[in-house]
Amino acid sequence: MLKNRLNDKWESILEDCMTDHGFTTFRLTINRKTDVKCSGVLLSVTVEGRKDRDFKIGFLIMKTLGDSEDDTKRDKIDQMFLTEAIVYNEVIKKFESMQADLATSDKFLFPLCYKSTDEYVLMEDLAMKNFALKDRVEILDFNHMYLALIELGRYHAFSIALKQRDEVAFNNLATKLDKGFFNYPKRDSLSFNDAINKCIDTLENENLKIKLKKASDGAIDRIEELLKRDNKQAVICHGDLTAQNTFFTYDENGEPSAMVMLDYQLSIASSPITDVLCLLFTSGTSEAIQQYETMLDIYYDSLKLFLKKFQCLADESYRKSDLKKDSVDYFPYVLAQSMLTIFEMYGKDENSKVFKEKINMLVENLSNLNLM
Repeated sequence: MLKNRLNDKWESILEDCMTDHGFTTFRLTINRKTDVKCSGVLLSVTVEGRKDRDFKIGFLIMKTLGDSEDDTKRDKIDQMFLTEAIVYNEVIKKFESMQADLATSDKFLFPLCYKSTDEYVLMEDLAMKNFALKDRVEILDFNHMYLALIELGRYHAFSIALKQRDEVAFNNLATKLDKGFFNYPKRDSLSFNDAINKCIDTLENENLKIKLKKASDGAIDRIEELLKRDNKQAVICHGDLTAQNTFFTYDENGEPSAMVMLDYQLSIASSPITDVLCLLFTSGTSEAIQQYETMLDIYYDSLKLFLKKFQCLADESYRKSDLKKDSVDYFPYVLAQSMLTIFEMYGKDENSKVFKEKINMLVENLSNLNLM
């Protein structure tokens, strides 16, 4: 019997999952229900019941489709859930198997997912392991960014190692993950230009306005060209790596000690630099962005170290010069994704102080670094 009301579909999904995991009798309690923009409904669930004759309490997060009557939005969300199901059921399972073969305790942390389909994701509540999401308005300082880039290097190393061990298996996964950020929703020139123009308009410095406009002109054509490119050095990218999709634990001094990535709904096979720069541009502090070259070094050193554990040589698979070249080639892609992400998160409110601060800070730093 449910303490809080569930619709029949959610109730049936949860009951089937608990039965599959050995619970004989149980009670479900909905602690919190949140409508998540662009991705359905998020439920926090407590499970109390009997398993193997013992009384157990479990804490779950369930992300499921909403009840949108908008067919276009529904189709978009359907595809996002399907992409995430591919990542949890195929990509992460493959990566976990590879990691199990490593004789090391220094491992990448994968979230525990009980079940993922094209309609819902049911996983552990990371809050019970003391993982926390930083405040939505906050961004990642140097220490958070340092840890995040180290973990990202480890994550990308799995793809490169898999490609060298079983190229057919990697290509099969890459083919299934062929959508990505610029397909949800399909971003036509009108919606793209509207968002970019609002970013330009919010800049206070006229010279920066000119620079951002110049960097953005023709970006759609360049992005489409990049998406069509047969990138032999592609990895399975998170695709939407921002502060909102990274959870941290902290040591006794309040410093970040571990990180988990969540929300793989926009995963895509692409250059690793797209994840690196998306995280830095959308979620880094001014200090972190100013140390652009250092951030690339942190990421690459981690990638190289973890590849060594897989007995792969970075110099033969993804050289430092390849990373630097990609940072130039994919800059239009990442700049556009960063602008659109910041706009979608903070720019819908015409008076958003946060939106104005983030855009001005980012563009000023990119200009100072001569990246645009």
